[in-house]
Formats: sequence, structure tokens, C-alpha cells
Amino acid sequence: TSDVLYIKAEAQLRDGKNSDAAGTYDQLLAADTQHPDRPKWIVRRAYALAGAGKHDQVVKSLAGDVDGLGDKSLAAEARQLLGVSRQALKDYKGAAADLEASVRLDPRRDGADTRWPAVAAVGS
Repeated sequence: TSDVLYIKAEAQLRDGKNSDAAGTYDQLLAADTQHPDRPKWIVRRAYALAGAGKHDQVVKSLAGDVDGLGDKSLAAEARQLLGVSRQALKDYKGAAADLEASVRLDPRRDGADTRWPAVAAVGS
């Protein structure tokens, strides 16, 4: 069931098994396309991919989905993940734009990244 897969993915994340967690989230997303927590799973999958150093996959998976996540805080988290991944890929202009959007969407969110001006300066 979805609950079992979700618990498995989160346990894998907790244990530092990011690639495994991303795979479990892939199964979860494929198994339940209408679940109300699907947007959260998309972001958690991206978190697992980022933890595994698969930044190109983070960008590929989130770039088209961020606006459809619905929840502002979740969209802010997704934008932050995109920004960090784009920074790792040396796309400093894209990173700065995503980090700025993250803070603008939810400036009080835990982990809100206010360093985007410094990232933009690196890319100049």
C-alpha cells in the first residue's frame, strides 16, 4: 500500500540510503497517481535524489512540477531544492532565481535560503 511504501522511503532517507529512497518514491508515485500526498512525495523524491548527488535528475523532475504542487510551503521547498541542485550544476543564474523564489514563497519556512544574492554574484 501507499502507506507502507511511504514509511519505507522515509526510513531509507533517515538511514542515508538516498538512492534507495528515490527508487521507493518512484514506486510510490507510480502506484498511486491520485493520492492527496502526491505533491509531497514528488518533493521528497527530489530530496532523496539531491542527497544522492543526482542534481541533474532533481532539476529534470521538479522544473515542470513546482507550480502544480499547490501548497506554498511545499513549492518553496521544491524551489530551494532546485536552487541547490542548479548551484551544484554551476547554473548560478538559475540557482539564484530558484532560491529567491523559495524565500519569496515562504520566507519564514525552516531552512529558507536567503543566500541567493551571493549565488547570483558567483555566476556573474
